[in-house]
Amino acid sequence: MQGPWAPGVPEQGYQLPLIPADLYRNGIAATNCHCVKTYGKPFDQVGETQREELLKNLDGGKVVFEGGLSSRVFFGIVYQTVMEGMFADPIYGGNKDKAGWKMVGFTGVIQVNQQNNVKYKNKKFPGEPLGIADVS
Repeated sequence: MQGPWAPGVPEQGYQLPLIPADLYRNGIAATNCHCVKTYGKPFDQVGETQREELLKNLDGGKVVFEGGLSSRVFFGIVYQTVMEGMFADPIYGGNKDKAGWKMVGFTGVIQVNQQNNVKYKNKKFPGEPLGIADVS
């Protein structure tokens, strides 16, 4: 938690002086500020096309935030968190009703499902995916 804060290589992961909660707070505030300047409304009030454009620009680092926070770093952390929540076992609080697993055809977490993952690759799995809570 002490500088200097030189950019790291990708293998080093997150290299900023902000704790994750502050990264989110600052990034959300900066994104809303950008939306108000660009579209006249905060992010939650802009249209679908504007949201998609903004997210692509955040990912590409084309949005410049005041205060030095990289829009690309912010988007990367948000994207990673969303993926973790969407595809983690539901006992951790995300992936409600195993929707993420069903979307990609994941058969579940128990060892015998490895065979199902091979058998049903690129095919619809006929059963319900099994999570940790289902087999506990």
